[in-house]
Amino acid sequence: MDRLPTEIILAIIHEIPNAQDRLTLVQICRSWRASFLGIAFCSTHLDWSQLRCLVVAALANPIIRFSIREISIERVAYRGTLAPLGSAVQEILDLISESPVEYDAWRKGLSNDQSEVWVAFLMAILPNLAAISAQHSHPNGWITRIVSKAAWKQLPFEPNTLPALQRLEKLDLTWYYLSTVLSHREYLPFFHLPSLRTLRLGPVQELHSSHSPADHPAFLPVPATSPVEDLVLDFFCNGRHGMADFITSCANLKRFVYQHTNDIVWVSRQDEEDCAGVDASFRPWCFHEALQTQKHSLEVLHLNDLGDASIPRPTHLYKGNVDSISHDRWLGSLADFCKLWDLRIRASNLFNLYPKETEDLILLGDILPKSLRVLHLADCNDKNSAVLLTHLEDLLARREEQFPNLQSLLISPEREEPHGTRVRIRDSFRKQWTTLQEMYDRVGVRLSLGAGEKMERSQKHWSPGRIVDEALLD
Repeated sequence: MDRLPTEIILAIIHEIPNAQDRLTLVQICRSWRASFLGIAFCSTHLDWSQLRCLVVAALANPIIRFSIREISIERVAYRGTLAPLGSAVQEILDLISESPVEYDAWRKGLSNDQSEVWVAFLMAILPNLAAISAQHSHPNGWITRIVSKAAWKQLPFEPNTLPALQRLEKLDLTWYYLSTVLSHREYLPFFHLPSLRTLRLGPVQELHSSHSPADHPAFLPVPATSPVEDLVLDFFCNGRHGMADFITSCANLKRFVYQHTNDIVWVSRQDEEDCAGVDASFRPWCFHEALQTQKHSLEVLHLNDLGDASIPRPTHLYKGNVDSISHDRWLGSLADFCKLWDLRIRASNLFNLYPKETEDLILLGDILPKSLRVLHLADCNDKNSAVLLTHLEDLLARREEQFPNLQSLLISPEREEPHGTRVRIRDSFRKQWTTLQEMYDRVGVRLSLGAGEKMERSQKHWSPGRIVDEALLD
């Protein structure tokens, strides 16, 4: 077998997703191990029980350490136990700790196999890491501590010592237990990383409390400087102020996905006191103000087409004495978004159903960009369907001149229950669209009705949801 051509061995290795299976293959003979050990670890998928072993192996073997570029860490049922740390790990802790207190905290977290601590440590030691996907539990700021220092190349994260995260292009970071939810400010250091292009985060809460989470420049937004082009906030997110610090930090944001949840988990007693009685519901106009800074580059916008769009359930913090229709307010015009081609949004947020006395009626064709190709209008109901039909007839009349790129429209009704997830098309809803479907079909534009599931979230389960053409469900 040691005489197999190099091309065949490489092809075999690249088709094996499990790192342990790859390692078994390269250990068949010495020549394979010498030639392909680095390739075997280039892209690695592992669970939490294997994470510690990978760190130890990377510190022991520079070939492994410098070859790892992509890591996906699967959350599995795993309870860590106290275990001694090797000398190589302790040497890194000496470098990254600013005080004996911090050193002891690192050592305790690693010894107890706390997942976030090991992910943060891993991010610190891999100089060529380009992509990482991980879901951990109980965040305590270890990851953002490393990211903030690395983003500013603060000692010891210098090119000749620990050049961490300088090549990171893709990050997908969520956590499972919701007993602690970090403020959006804790994530601002990610927007200072020099190579980051794709970022998915959650849970995230944007409370704008006066309480400052950290005293470091990486935790402050710097407008129009971040290279992030793809930003997804769909996992237990509540952006009361339109996630403005995230969006405006981007220089050329191309894709933005946001799904709202009405739930708020208080980060601290100070946050609870500062934000008592706030409206936790979706506030679309706040996003419009922030997105205006990206109208030159934004291509894809999915704005709460699957998330919560209702009045929050009454609690001791929310008494129902705020704007009862904030989730149905108008987003604003998108006509100036010259590259936007994929738009998914709630119908009530795209139409100005509650205009002020000084505002004139605005037709759909006046607020959509000419570049539009795909439009999904979610949460259509009997109250807005008649208005929507009029607007879509006008849009069709303008298609040839203003919207020559338009290819498909997807119309989906509201969920069956206010706080449920199922979206089903009733016969009465279907009949309203038959004539318009035929009109669009004659000019080569597909108008279809969508069904499926909205985002499902609870303390123990989350599902992103999916609304598609009903024909695909069959």
